[in-house]
Amino acid sequence: MQRGCVILSIVAMLVVCLVLAIAGALVLMPVPSQPVVQINAPRNGEQIAVGQQTLVQALARDEQKIKRIELWVDGQLLDAQTTNLPGGISPFPIVTSWQARTTGAHTLVVRAFNTTGGRGQATIVVNATDAADRDHDGVPDARDTCPDQPGADARGCPAPSATDRDGDGVLDSADACPDQPGSPLAQGCPDADNDGVADSTDACPREPGTAERNGCPAPGDSDGDGVADASDACPREPGTTSARGCPDNDDDGIADRDDACPDAPGAPGLSGCPDRDGDGVRDVVDLCPDVPGPASNAGCPPTGAGDRDRDGVDDSTDLAPGEAGSADSGGAPTPGSDDVAPSNPLDDMRLAPPPPPVTGVTFEALEFQVSRDYNEVYCYGGLGGTISIVERFGPFRTLGARRWDIAEYLGGANSRFVTLSLGEPLQGFLECVGYVQHIIPGEGGEETPFNLGSIRIRHAQSDWDGHTITQDSSGGASGHSFRATYRLCRGACRNTDFPPPFLHLYSIGGRRQFVWVWEGNRANIDGFKLYVGNMRVRLRASQFSFWAPAYLQPPCGERYEFRMTAFRGDRELPFSNTVYWSGEQCPRTVRVTFDRIRVGGNWGMADEWNSSGEVMGPVYGTFWAAGSGSEQVLTFDAATIAWPLPITPVDRGLFLRINEEWSIRRIFDWIQTERAGCIGLGCPSYRAPGVNYVTVGLRPRDDLTFGGRILDLDLWSRDDTLFNTTGTIRSADLPPPGERRTYTLRSRNIELVVQVETLSRP
Repeated sequence: MQRGCVILSIVAMLVVCLVLAIAGALVLMPVPSQPVVQINAPRNGEQIAVGQQTLVQALARDEQKIKRIELWVDGQLLDAQTTNLPGGISPFPIVTSWQARTTGAHTLVVRAFNTTGGRGQATIVVNATDAADRDHDGVPDARDTCPDQPGADARGCPAPSATDRDGDGVLDSADACPDQPGSPLAQGCPDADNDGVADSTDACPREPGTAERNGCPAPGDSDGDGVADASDACPREPGTTSARGCPDNDDDGIADRDDACPDAPGAPGLSGCPDRDGDGVRDVVDLCPDVPGPASNAGCPPTGAGDRDRDGVDDSTDLAPGEAGSADSGGAPTPGSDDVAPSNPLDDMRLAPPPPPVTGVTFEALEFQVSRDYNEVYCYGGLGGTISIVERFGPFRTLGARRWDIAEYLGGANSRFVTLSLGEPLQGFLECVGYVQHIIPGEGGEETPFNLGSIRIRHAQSDWDGHTITQDSSGGASGHSFRATYRLCRGACRNTDFPPPFLHLYSIGGRRQFVWVWEGNRANIDGFKLYVGNMRVRLRASQFSFWAPAYLQPPCGERYEFRMTAFRGDRELPFSNTVYWSGEQCPRTVRVTFDRIRVGGNWGMADEWNSSGEVMGPVYGTFWAAGSGSEQVLTFDAATIAWPLPITPVDRGLFLRINEEWSIRRIFDWIQTERAGCIGLGCPSYRAPGVNYVTVGLRPRDDLTFGGRILDLDLWSRDDTLFNTTGTIRSADLPPPGERRTYTLRSRNIELVVQVETLSRP
């Protein structure tokens, strides 16, 4: 059995187990024509703070593939992604940020459309309050001494330890106030206004200021943004001059509070939203954002394809051509106005009371060990109260070893942060499969899978103290098992002023998008820096994602490594995990050498022969090879018409003798010698290349085609074709690098011998 088939079978089985773990006896049977949509963040019923950036993460899947995914908030389309691949993609993620501007309940709907016109959606309700709790420990920020670190006591700080006796997350060795919980920005000392100046030396401890002014704001400019209070529309919030002193993350001159697209520069007439094709339809609702079209047709040019639901949107554009909708929703009914069944089983819980306060735990994998040698190992695991974080890991290639330091092997990406209700244990699982390769002489290789069993994870909060935990798997094939070593930490496992970001790289519709999660307080940083080699890209503190520009794409055959840090001023915070982006496979470089021709007899045509009956010509023609959409050609000409007498033309040049073998190199040399030895106006227009080979590039699946055409020049009739044929070598049959193979093409009574060698591996 092929390995891919085995993996699919195992993953299918695990998905069934996962659904049972989430919903107990609930069996999820999505309608085949509808996408399945899952909102992973925020959680249904979650409490958020007004004005706080909220990360929204959702995923749509469908066997028919997804072509568009949308985020609606309170009946308004907030964000949308459309793939440019005709066949769609699955899964299709959407990751964006949203800021609640009013208190109360807010309805979030994520809707997806598949390539056959089917749609599905998931709905959650979140509650926005004025009481912010950014570390989700149940202690409001106003009363939380450690607002960026989850804690369990009334003051909201982590439990003290031997190296951090006040429990504020700043080690005693670096803490200027080791017995008073404080802020890392103020060296561990109390800092009520969070301006980086300790309260003990802050002349204005309740007003954010600068160290140069002893913690006080500049006179007449309370927020220190350079806009005088008298002209500042937001005198208590640092902003930009173009936005009259109000925050303007995208720097388009429209204050964030009035900007419908605060993270994307736009135009005032479109509420600050972008419109890259300039047709007056903002990109988020424009189904053809790169081609101008009227707003009545969802921003697409009319095609005359008809409009059977009579909603004004052409059927060729309409996301739901059989149901009346509006142009602002792509011709589909707006969410909530139709009877589409929710595709998220958790949607039925949307009227449930808000969950209890939550806390955070970090799962950090330390070591992984297998019982036998395997060529590859794949694992599938999940974490969370409802197993909300589910991932597949591998392949791990043993290379003769059976043990790995996971932190080193995964480049630091060996931990996951999970949010749970207070008192709820951390639950999860890990299941692994090992593959052993067998080489069968003359038949190639075959891999046999072995079930290594599973580990079930369940730990109460008393285990979240960072001690090492080791578990052995059970339920695997006889003699096949694995051992995992990990630890659990309340909050973060590393003592650091700021946690590192966690970076992802997605491929969506042929484009790459960086998405990151940062558990710190974004008000404490100036932004993020994305590193690749010696290059770095500065990103705003409010950003959660970034579409990769073309200049970050690695060239063929190369792999780029990306890491990210948060920064404040000149201070660089810990690096994130490393993500990798591999360029496309480089074209294979193939050399095609046209070696020789063999001329046979019995042509049967009188005009092919000269008076002696042994040769034909003079000749001219081409040899060529093609790959990757390009063609390389060798053209030669050894034929001319001379007029030694005014009325008697004769043909001159190179004549081929029958029943003889001719080297192509010899033919080209003869032509060049004739050219070099001729001086004056009567010289023939002979020509020949300097080499008898061409070099072409082939993409990984390209076939190689090559061939030639030889003609002889006739005085009194049209020229005759002596040889004209083409050969093809399939991509899989090309010779490996370093090996040269000979191929023969036949046409009429001439054989062309060609040598092909691969100079570089794709």
